Amino acid sequence: TKGVRTLLPALAPFRDELKQLGFSQVGSTPNATAVSFESVLPLVTEAGENFSLALAETKNLALKSLPPSLSQKAKILPDKVQTLTELTGLLKIFSLDALDLLGYRGKKTYLTLFENSQELRPGGGFIGSYARFSLDNGRLTDLKIDDIYNPDGLLDEKKIIMPPPLPLKENVGVVNLRIRDANWAADQTENGKIIADLYQKATGEKVNGIITLDLFTA
Repeated sequence: TKGVRTLLPALAPFRDELKQLGFSQVGSTPNATAVSFESVLPLVTEAGENFSLALAETKNLALKSLPPSLSQKAKILPDKVQTLTELTGLLKIFSLDALDLLGYRGKKTYLTLFENSQELRPGGGFIGSYARFSLDNGRLTDLKIDDIYNPDGLLDEKKIIMPPPLPLKENVGVVNLRIRDANWAADQTENGKIIADLYQKATGEKVNGIITLDLFTA
């Protein structure tokens, strides 16, 4: 109970976002701001500590001594508390990074790559189009949706040389790696670095992160 009471105020700044996910009663605090993110961390930390203590206590419940009606409910209690413990852990990680990710400490620019999962690549699917957007103090700005062949065309115009992976070269005949084929690794971190580098070479714009979406996302 103490953990829940501590967690609810921490969720209040995200009231509107949580309502969209189906949570109707979270609190009445205004939407998230830099100040609210900073205030969330100690609340989430305290809630996590309370849930961890509660989880340890639930494992010592004497179910046989409880009435049948309570015993059935008590059986699922450890799983419920475990879920809340994991949730507060994720919230803690998010609250630590949210100010940077959402552009409260400087504008951030991201690419969202739209991949065709019916044309498989190790990193998802063929990249046919993309969206570029920025987050500035939590607000979405500079949204642009474009065909991937436009920045790839700029790479061709600038005669950017980047050797492709051997399978692309030998089996597909790719001479220079372009963004549309740059998700060839199974490691998305590796793909992201290559794509960000190619996009900057093509457009002169630096991006702070890469998001990928395929047909299963829709």
